[in-house]
Amino acid sequence: MFVHMLVLGLSLMAAGTVMAQAPAAVPAKPIKMVVLGDSLSAGLGLPASAAFPTRLQNALKSKGIEVDMINAGVSGDTSSGGRDRLDWSVPEGTEAVILELGANDALRGIDPAVT
Repeated sequence: MFVHMLVLGLSLMAAGTVMAQAPAAVPAKPIKMVVLGDSLSAGLGLPASAAFPTRLQNALKSKGIEVDMINAGVSGDTSSGGRDRLDWSVPEGTEAVILELGANDALRGIDPAVT
């Protein structure tokens, strides 16, 4: 959880930096952000509007931070699966990544050394 908060905090700090550098008359370029995770990110069983990445994007927008969000959550994914799809899940030009993996590793009893 600390890592999630740290990554989000760094993302928000970066967003503040981008916004602070933009002239008042010119809107800041949206931050390209990816949420790479499992069903918690994918929003398994939820409408897309209720999934974490969409809710985060809306919360940031309400604070004046524009984000182009990619939901790269895959239900049932493990840490190894996330690593294996990292190259195509996080496109070039991505400025922030929230990594949310590991719950399925624990549910499957995968050795933490492998995770």
